[in-house]
Amino acid sequence: MVAGRYLLEQMLGRGAMGEVWRARHTSLDSRLAIKLVNLVDRPAETTQRLLVEAKAAAAIVSPFVVRIFDHGQEGSVSYIAMELLEGETLAARLRRKRKLAPAETAILMRHVAQGIAQAHAIGIVHRDLKPENVFLARTEQGEVAKVLDFGIAKSELAVGNMTQQGVVVGTPAYLSREQVLGTHAVDARADLWAMAIVTFECLTGRLPYRATTMAELFAQIVGSTLGTAARDADLPPGFADWFLRATHPDPSQRFATARELADELTRSLAPDLSVAPWAVTVGPEGRPVSLIPVPIDWPQKKRPMMTYAILGALAATTAILVVMTLREVTRGEPAAAAQPTATAGRVDPPPAAAAPAAPPTAPTVEEPSASASPSSSAPPAASASAPRTAPKQRPVQRWGL
Repeated sequence: MVAGRYLLEQMLGRGAMGEVWRARHTSLDSRLAIKLVNLVDRPAETTQRLLVEAKAAAAIVSPFVVRIFDHGQEGSVSYIAMELLEGETLAARLRRKRKLAPAETAILMRHVAQGIAQAHAIGIVHRDLKPENVFLARTEQGEVAKVLDFGIAKSELAVGNMTQQGVVVGTPAYLSREQVLGTHAVDARADLWAMAIVTFECLTGRLPYRATTMAELFAQIVGSTLGTAARDADLPPGFADWFLRATHPDPSQRFATARELADELTRSLAPDLSVAPWAVTVGPEGRPVSLIPVPIDWPQKKRPMMTYAILGALAATTAILVVMTLREVTRGEPAAAAQPTATAGRVDPPPAAAAPAAPPTAPTVEEPSASASPSSSAPPAASASAPRTAPKQRPVQRWGL
């Protein structure tokens, strides 16, 4: 039990910083993940970095960043409670598949870009983007890439400067040129550089460097090696221009935002790909005002007056037809009531009890009822002056009513 409410159930993984467990909140009966770090024999900076990670990730409310619920310390163990994800890291997928298709790469990097853009909008720079820190989570909406581990993030949330001058932080292979040289202040464009290296690795299954030592690696990062790597035959056509711009030695010549980088990557790798709307909208003060993917709100087109005229004419025509139908029905009923019913080619005479003896006058012959069969020959009807009782009539059949 951790913090009196998190019951550890199963270890999910172990890394350099600690362990991650599947846990259950005992009072809410909900599942979550707990990151545990043993602070024994660790520098005091470790505790501060865990606090930065918790604060930074909790401040970013995005479907593309892992959600943080709680943080604290119990004895010598520090913990972070976060959402429980089902899936695998991008590093695990690359180990299993070696490389990814261009369209798949474009989609997952677009997810990463939206999470990173959300962080940048509130002044947070990740500084350690790599395949191990991208989790491919299975959700009801499909697979979603989520950014993990803001442990060495540079943000307004940090207290003081945790990194000593001249000390390089982050995973070496994904460091930007300015991070290695220290010639420029590290800002959001360092994350965009790292995204370019991760994209290259997804498409080729390897890094754009061939170094055996740290010194050789740093020499290639600050040198011209990336220009040669961009012309790799395994890369899709048109990718080289995107990659060289994303890793330009001068940060001012790179993509300005994560959104611009992701949009250009999609056009390069999968121009026919139908992608979801961008999830991040930044307000006038640089704060995000839209935190979840939303449908495109297309402007409503005004209908021309001709449309309303046609609709009105159709409604009037329908009303006239209804009135005419009702008139025909009511007009046919009295006429049919005065006629005997013709069935099967004959006219049934009225009952004998209802008709007294007729006077010796010439009989008047009536035409057969309109409802009788056209082939029937009816006998003469009773005298018009003789009282009679109308027989029971069938419903009038007109226009299918």
